[in-house]
Amino acid sequence: MHKTIIKKMSSLRTASIWISLFTVSILLLFANKPLFRDEAFSYYSSSQSLHDLVSEVKVTNIYYFSYYVTLHIWLYFAHNVIWARLFSITALGLSIYEIGLTARLLGLKSNRFLPSIFLATSPLAIQESLYLRPYALSILVSVVFINQVIIFDKSKEHHLGKIFLISLILLSIDIHAVAFIFPIVFLVIIKKHKYTSGNVFLSIFQSIFLVLSFFIFSYFVNIQSEGDSWYSSYFHSIPLAINLEGPASSSTGLFPIAGSNLYPIGVLALLSLGAISYLATRKNPSLRLVKRWDLGVIATWAFLPTVAMVGISLVHPIYITRYITYSVPGLAILMAIACESIY
Repeated sequence: MHKTIIKKMSSLRTASIWISLFTVSILLLFANKPLFRDEAFSYYSSSQSLHDLVSEVKVTNIYYFSYYVTLHIWLYFAHNVIWARLFSITALGLSIYEIGLTARLLGLKSNRFLPSIFLATSPLAIQESLYLRPYALSILVSVVFINQVIIFDKSKEHHLGKIFLISLILLSIDIHAVAFIFPIVFLVIIKKHKYTSGNVFLSIFQSIFLVLSFFIFSYFVNIQSEGDSWYSSYFHSIPLAINLEGPASSSTGLFPIAGSNLYPIGVLALLSLGAISYLATRKNPSLRLVKRWDLGVIATWAFLPTVAMVGISLVHPIYITRYITYSVPGLAILMAIACESIY
């Protein structure tokens, strides 16, 4: 029995590794295109000395601070377009492997490599993995964050140290991620309240973290979009339905993908069939593929960022699809659950 479990886990890891390597190899074929405006800014900023980089980022893109520092270290080894873009491509490759662990933690019974396949074939993930911007890295860190949330929920651990640390790393890579970090950490605290109620200082720290993360997000959003009328023009020039595509976005910008406009339709059809199958079996716990709590966490990850960003943008436009790239893995997992549910 023990050998069988090890064999299955080894087989899943092997499948995830091959999917990851294949995806990275294909994406490298498109990595030698000229840098566009934002990419050039990333490249120039990260190529400076660490002192100059910190000085510049403090007044420009402090909400991407960890990304620039990490890219700065990456560029120590080489300075060319392909090597620079390999940073984002590698981040996606690691995400494809790491999401296999998510599938195991959720207890998907068959086809556990499906989340890896769905992530590898997401138009938005492909697009951002070819951009020299922080969004591909945010995919990787968000997967690690969710894995830690699931592990914490399944264990009797009393402290949220790892979750808070990864939360801070993710927020310093892409501040927009607070749109799902805030509610998920809040729900984890509520669910695990019996473990933290006796520790007053930990409870206070958790509460302060949640409040501060929300206000930090609000502050930087205002700074980011202050005086930039193009945010409003961009958001209001695109149909609401297109904005609501979120992680299922078919927009592929500088790297067009044939037939990508059909992707949101396919995702919607698959999730609808999966929802129908779930509703048909929801009263029988033995037929549930994943626990309700786990399903809620993944759904929050996949959908809440889009709803939050679009909702805010109706009043104060800040939304661009790439700002919720970190929620693509959540959608990939939901698609895998839907496939298994239908099957």
